[in-house]
Amino acid sequence: MNNIKRIILSLIFSFLGFAGFSQTRETQAMKNITGVQMGILNVGIYEELGITNDFVLRGDFMFNSALWGGSFYPKTGFALYPTIGITPKYYYNFNRRLAKGKNIHNNSANYIAVDFSYTPNWFIISNEKNIEVSNFIRIIPSYGIRRNFAQNFNYEAKFGLGYGKNLDTRESSTVLQLGISIGYDF
Repeated sequence: MNNIKRIILSLIFSFLGFAGFSQTRETQAMKNITGVQMGILNVGIYEELGITNDFVLRGDFMFNSALWGGSFYPKTGFALYPTIGITPKYYYNFNRRLAKGKNIHNNSANYIAVDFSYTPNWFIISNEKNIEVSNFIRIIPSYGIRRNFAQNFNYEAKFGLGYGKNLDTRESSTVLQLGISIGYDF
């Protein structure tokens, strides 16, 4: 009976020590963040799911836009079309930001990511008729920063260079990614 008490007490203290350590770790990615973001040519909703302390998986549904006009067109046109994305992100500087007394709330840090996105030809919102987009996939390694302000607002900037493929014509291309957006986390 004495051995059982020691084992139980050892397990309890081990668990308490582990729980205490895990609760004092302030340098980890937020477990779940849902928000909306608006960039120069896009708007959408996203979810970041914390996988480990520094690694998250972001899923998003965005509406990208296209604009055209000038002397070759009878009027200025616009189109909104959907894009679905999944992006693994590695936030690499939580500890350094925390040591400098900087904010890490809602994953406010620098990151390295690989953007996987698909643009389907499901529907288009446009002021022109008979407009279509090509089914297109992109795989883009990228570098970005995410910062918070005013509690739940954020801004994000990212850039990358990757691979794109038009699934309708089977043409491949190099894709440049330059993104600046502002958002709100719920």
